[in-house]
Amino acid sequence: MERTALLSAAAPLLQELESRLQANGLILALCDRNGSPILTTAGGRGHLLTATLGAVSAPVRDLATGEVLGSICLDGEPTAEADALVAAAASAAESRLALLEAECRQAVLEACVEQLAAGPRVCLGALDRHGQLLRAASTSLPPPGDPATPRQAMAQVQAAQTKRAFAWFGADGRHVDVILLPIFKDGLLAGALIEPTPLQAAPPKPAKTTPEIGQGLIGQNPSWLAALDRAARVARTDSTLLISGETGTGKEVLAQAVHRASSRASAPFLAINCGALPPTLIASELFGYVGGAYTGANPRGAPGKVEAANGGTLFLDEVSELPPEAQVSLLRVLQERELVRVGGRNPIAVNVRIIAATNRDLAALVVDGHFRRDLFYRLNVVPVHLPPLRERREDILPLVDFGYRRLGASPPNLSLGTCERLTAYSWPGNVRELLNLVEQAVALGEDPADLLPLPALSERRPPARSLGEAGEEERIREALRANQGVAAAACRALGMSRSTLYRKLEQYGIRLGRQIQS
Repeated sequence: MERTALLSAAAPLLQELESRLQANGLILALCDRNGSPILTTAGGRGHLLTATLGAVSAPVRDLATGEVLGSICLDGEPTAEADALVAAAASAAESRLALLEAECRQAVLEACVEQLAAGPRVCLGALDRHGQLLRAASTSLPPPGDPATPRQAMAQVQAAQTKRAFAWFGADGRHVDVILLPIFKDGLLAGALIEPTPLQAAPPKPAKTTPEIGQGLIGQNPSWLAALDRAARVARTDSTLLISGETGTGKEVLAQAVHRASSRASAPFLAINCGALPPTLIASELFGYVGGAYTGANPRGAPGKVEAANGGTLFLDEVSELPPEAQVSLLRVLQERELVRVGGRNPIAVNVRIIAATNRDLAALVVDGHFRRDLFYRLNVVPVHLPPLRERREDILPLVDFGYRRLGASPPNLSLGTCERLTAYSWPGNVRELLNLVEQAVALGEDPADLLPLPALSERRPPARSLGEAGEEERIREALRANQGVAAAACRALGMSRSTLYRKLEQYGIRLGRQIQS
């Protein structure tokens, strides 16, 4: 961390002095606290420093603590002029380092204030890059019990260059699981925001739907909210809805919500799965039959689901599985508001709202000749599509929270690792699979992420480096090869400053003169 800070503070200074020193055959070096050169004005001649380095040097200190962070060294003869040059360079480096520290602290505090504007529980506080507590924004975050612990956590953040889970132990004995979110200033780690783990943050916001839709439809995903809004707008009408979506996305739950919000709420809501019955029985189940219609039938006949739902709502799940004969009868119900029982002749008037659902592409089935075109248009008056859960990843953790509360259990404080595994899983069974998993976790008293199925071998691939990073690394290597490893010339070719180049060299593990051929 200090090495990068020294580079950021001193590199512009050495670059300013480079031409003057080279004209006099001198080499000025920035060294770490162990005396090893970090950066020189030698343009690739750093190996020449080994014999004479340290002849003239001055320490670079942290002006706030007095701690020696490194040194400025000159390979020339110890003269008064050399002493003055080195001392001035070290003093300038210290001043720039102090300014950099102030800018880093300011960047972290500004990020903290910006986060707090989103809500009091979004950000608990902020650390500077040394692990010192800059601000405790919530009483939920006690002062650290051991100051060394946040410093160690910041060292882990610096090494990973990404957010890290951290157990914050307070001086008052309290323990809070938090996430350290790094804040960068010109490529340098400036500090970190202290955030609660996802399920310790503010409770999930209720879905932004109109009051008529009711409870139990959890989510903030824009596509999900758009579907609920469309359903809410037509709930008080008698228009037919066609709800599409994969298995387990909540089609029947939405149909029930529409019924409760409609003027038919006091009348029956009946559901039938068209794919769960044999084709020979589906017509009599839907439309009823007269006495003697078939062997074993009730001599008095019986009404079907359509009649039983009269005045209310009939939900037809997997409507794509209706056999052709039943499709004709359903079309008559939708067009004429009447039906004829199986084996009968007399039409019976009905007043029922139809809400159909499918997990298949009905339009494609129409093209293939497996579903009547006229019935499709009668059902597809108001289409509503429910997105799969893998496209609603921001809704996964609120749904987990809902799953626990639905069972009367308190949602646990899930670790960052558990939250990441739950949101990364593909959920082929959608919300139904998630709620079943939560119920299993409650019953067994286990972490829900530990109950997830193992991914297929084809899915277990290490994350690839982004195309942007890979391309940048190759451009840097090419520039160094073309300029025989001379950093100054490579900087000109790349259009970047010396300090930026050295940060990139460290980021990609490139060593001047040795690894540029790899």
